[in-house]
Amino acid sequence: DGGTEVTIRGSNFKRGIVVTVGGIEALEVQLLDGNTIKAVTPSHTRGPKDVTVVNTDGGNATLEGGFNYRDEPGTPGWLRAYTHDAHTVRLEWEEADFANYYEIYTGTSSTERDLRFVDQTKSRDTEYYVTDLNPNTRYYFQVRAVNELGISQFTGNADAKTDRGRSKTETRIKKDIQIVMAPNRAVVMIPDRRAMEGYDYFFDLSGPRYQNAAVKALQLNGNVAKDLNQAIYLKLDDGEIIIPPGVWNVPELNNLSARDRSRAVVRFVVEDMGPREVERALRIIGGGAQAASRAHALHLEVQSSGMLRKSAYFPTTVEMGFNVPVGTANRPTARIYKHDSGGIWSAAQPVQRLGDRLSHRIFRPAALLLVY
Repeated sequence: DGGTEVTIRGSNFKRGIVVTVGGIEALEVQLLDGNTIKAVTPSHTRGPKDVTVVNTDGGNATLEGGFNYRDEPGTPGWLRAYTHDAHTVRLEWEEADFANYYEIYTGTSSTERDLRFVDQTKSRDTEYYVTDLNPNTRYYFQVRAVNELGISQFTGNADAKTDRGRSKTETRIKKDIQIVMAPNRAVVMIPDRRAMEGYDYFFDLSGPRYQNAAVKALQLNGNVAKDLNQAIYLKLDDGEIIIPPGVWNVPELNNLSARDRSRAVVRFVVEDMGPREVERALRIIGGGAQAASRAHALHLEVQSSGMLRKSAYFPTTVEMGFNVPVGTANRPTARIYKHDSGGIWSAAQPVQRLGDRLSHRIFRPAALLLVY
């Protein structure tokens, strides 16, 4: 539907430059310097669109398919189940538009309320082996597609009966953590607690690959969130966020039925509020303050049954630690400002200083900014 902020890099950009996406003029075009433009995409139909820049002197350039309009994923058109052995059923289904991955559900009854979450696929695979099943038992399956924007409807039921006897499947399909890149987003997908084995619960979303991702998020299935028992560390270009396991213990998730919780998606979201909000903050702070970081807005959301609910508070505090830039580490004026539901930027208290890092803990959604 448009409304995504994009960054365009090139050379010899001039004041008054025009940007079009799929032939429609972009919104809020900002010339940051001769090599960088920021703009907001207009509304358009789904699919890849050419991005064109036109200078005031008539010079122009086009990046074919430079922006892809995405939507919530479509629902797979069909699902089939095949007996593999006494403990395994093979599933295959039709690929869905805009899917990043798929979730698989199973049960021994065809009624939807009896289905339980099994796993999520690696990337956009449309085949999966469901293992650890009982011999000589009929199982029912449903699949749905997921991306960073939402969740599809479930497919219809497919069923298969496991064989009698011993299994031919020696090991389960390995589940992997994914970092999914989409326009303006980077999302860490954690399929289950076992996928964290061998990881140190540290995810690095800093560096050039993630520079243009204004939204960074951790996304978990509702049951997976309940299983985590260690803090997760999320590294950004200008600092680090520590998310303790108790954060996931929110009423928006706990109040769901076991069936709905197994189908829910939980996200911890970190959003760059953009240069305009930073400029507004600096005007409010006054005194010649300068920004030493982006303005990061943090919140937790639960998506279930087609509804998105944002948590009003965190059950345990979340810590945001900022890297104090070189040249300001020894200056007592380096400080953190907070923007909460009141809409006002104010000095955060208390602030901890450890070497070249300043940190502040929050117990409800807020935005944080380092200034000096």
